Amino acid sequence: MPGIVHVKKRLTDISVRFPPEQQFCGLDFFPRKNVEHLSDFIVKWSKANVLRLDDLAMSAPDDSLPAEVELVLSADDSYTCRVYAVRSPDKVITKKNADPAIDYDVERALMVRQRLDQRLEYLRVNQTLRATATMTNNTTLTAAQRWDNYTSPSSKPVTLPRTIVTQMRLLNGGNPPNVVRMSSFTKNAIVQSEEFKDFVKYNVLSEGRPIGDEELIAAVWGLPPGSVRACDATYNSTSAGATAVYKAFIGSDVVFGYVVPAGIRTYGLSTEFRFSGYNTDPYAILSVPQLQRGAIPGEDIRGISICDPKVINADAGYLIKGA
Repeated sequence: MPGIVHVKKRLTDISVRFPPEQQFCGLDFFPRKNVEHLSDFIVKWSKANVLRLDDLAMSAPDDSLPAEVELVLSADDSYTCRVYAVRSPDKVITKKNADPAIDYDVERALMVRQRLDQRLEYLRVNQTLRATATMTNNTTLTAAQRWDNYTSPSSKPVTLPRTIVTQMRLLNGGNPPNVVRMSSFTKNAIVQSEEFKDFVKYNVLSEGRPIGDEELIAAVWGLPPGSVRACDATYNSTSAGATAVYKAFIGSDVVFGYVVPAGIRTYGLSTEFRFSGYNTDPYAILSVPQLQRGAIPGEDIRGISICDPKVINADAGYLIKGA
């Protein structure tokens, strides 16, 4: 009989675990910039001075001098890198007692990496890109304006974004947003809306050349191909031991950004400053001897990142809250 001839054991070649990597979107907005110090200033040139229109016509070109131009700086901006770190202590006796099905040290390393990934994504998306203090060009939709309110005449999931794109072009030398992120729920609300259907109902799709939702949205909004993508990474918002409450990092918001690599003359939305005094690209995973925990000494597995994801040009971004 089964209970006599076989004793159940954990299988060593299968387990159920949430994927160690989610499809995050935070880094899509933050090109890396390695820096040598934890904090420094960022030069900002006066936009008003750069775009000023002068009367440069010369009335006496043989006798007078051309008009002068001045280099004018705005107030310096600054960044401040903070240390984000987590550790998994080595429990040597527990590890020696673990079943073969549990690769204890590998799982500890994965947990450290995943916990740090979660925290950094929250920093980039929730605390920076979704914050009206940093994304100063923003609007919050009312219940009637929400894009899933299909019967409301105030719901404008095409008109509003097209207006935003036009505004951003005017503010950024004609450059439209090239990175737009939202949840799949928001994406579905857009494509199911009557206004969106009116824009695409004459678009003929062939079986051999289907157009995805994101590409249709980009085309309708007047954006470059590949600029729109749904992002559904989630986190548990409760403390250890409490009933889990899962939330999407991006929530019901939509973030628009004109993103370019950091350089000597850049006008992109944001940059992630990373302290290069220690190798944390984007973070470091290391083992550290622990001598004051448990009966038998072991090694901590630690994850560390030293960074500051910063919005440096708010005019190159826009935030829609509650879409």
